[in-house]
Amino acid sequence: MRLILILTKPPSNLLVQNDCVKLASPAMPSNHKVGLYLIGDAVFCAKKGQGIAENLGRLILYGGEVFVCKEDLDALRYPKW
Repeated sequence: MRLILILTKPPSNLLVQNDCVKLASPAMPSNHKVGLYLIGDAVFCAKKGQGIAENLGRLILYGGEVFVCKEDLDALRYPKW
C-alpha cells in the first residue's frame, strides 16, 4: 500500500507539519511506501534550517519519500517581483 500525505502549510505552522510526519511514521514499519508531497507554502519546509527539515530527513532515512512541486519551488527561487 502507498500512503501519500499532501502538505500545504508553511514551516511556521510546526504543529501541522509534525502531525503529518507522525501520521506517516507508523505506516513505514508495516512495509507501506510513504510519501510526503510539499506544495504551495509548504515548499519552504524543504529549506535547510526549518524546524521540520530534521523530521523530513528522518522520514527519508527510514525509507520515506519527499516530493516538492517544481512550480512552487521555482517560484521560491525566482520570485517574479
